[in-house]
Amino acid sequence: MPRKDHPKLSIKQQIKLLEDKGVQFDLVSKDAAANYLTDQIYFFKIKQFLRLFSNESGNVSNVDFAQLMELSSLDSTLRKTVLSMCLDIEHYLRVRLIKDTTYDDRIDGFQIVEEFFKSNPGVKNNVEDKKNSGINAVNEIVGQYYDDHSIWSLIEILSQKDFFTLYTLYYSNADSDLYNQNKEILSMLYPVRMLRNAAAHNNGLLCLIKVNDDEKRTKSNYSLIDYISKYSSNISKKTRDKKLSSFIIHDICAMLYVYFSVVYKPNERSSLKNLTNLVNIEMKNNADFFNNALIKTTFDFLQKALDSFCKYGIV
Repeated sequence: MPRKDHPKLSIKQQIKLLEDKGVQFDLVSKDAAANYLTDQIYFFKIKQFLRLFSNESGNVSNVDFAQLMELSSLDSTLRKTVLSMCLDIEHYLRVRLIKDTTYDDRIDGFQIVEEFFKSNPGVKNNVEDKKNSGINAVNEIVGQYYDDHSIWSLIEILSQKDFFTLYTLYYSNADSDLYNQNKEILSMLYPVRMLRNAAAHNNGLLCLIKVNDDEKRTKSNYSLIDYISKYSSNISKKTRDKKLSSFIIHDICAMLYVYFSVVYKPNERSSLKNLTNLVNIEMKNNADFFNNALIKTTFDFLQKALDSFCKYGIV
């Protein structure tokens, strides 16, 4: 797209463009909006939320800048909470992997690393790059164990993507009991990773709850569908299928499934408390403020799904 179609705009011009698109400034003044766009957010990020208020022709209606501000605030809290929960998941998956390999007489802790590097040579190259990159958070571990890594040292320096690959390698070849205990988790590692990456990179999440035809998933995770249909009887099949067609809602639910599968103790679930407060209080109390059926029904779906996970856990 030619640059002339997207020139740099001053804050005043940004507000004028929003106004031209149909955004009202009845609940917040233009001066307050200008300050917000200058010091707290930037135009491109807040503009993403307009897609939630647009019709098929792309026209925007019934949206005030104050509503965009509130969506941005909720979205920021959601990103921070999701990231915290994904970090908890990664930690407890590491704990599980080390525990199971420790008690697995077939595994000496070193051979599995050799097999992992053999089937994933790019990961070994990444480890070598870390060794040669100078002082960093993992440099000491890489340098000390580089020529003879064990699984318990390797997981400390792997990216989440590479750790999930190692996790999959072990449990896909474990005995039937261990595999069956982890097969649903294995099927949801990809959406958890995608969600974590989006949150970690400060990508907007709530702006993605609206699904265009080219964004729909060809198939949602079967175990996730089965869980929600079984334990969330207050969610109709039509609503379930429609909401899970949004990849961001699907991935949040997948994250909840894995979270409840591996984070067992209530006193270790502080990030879950934050999500519960966000969904059951902030989103619920603000649902009518947006005067938007898509936002209201999505918040309602998240509340019902979360309530089911909190009530029943993973059986």
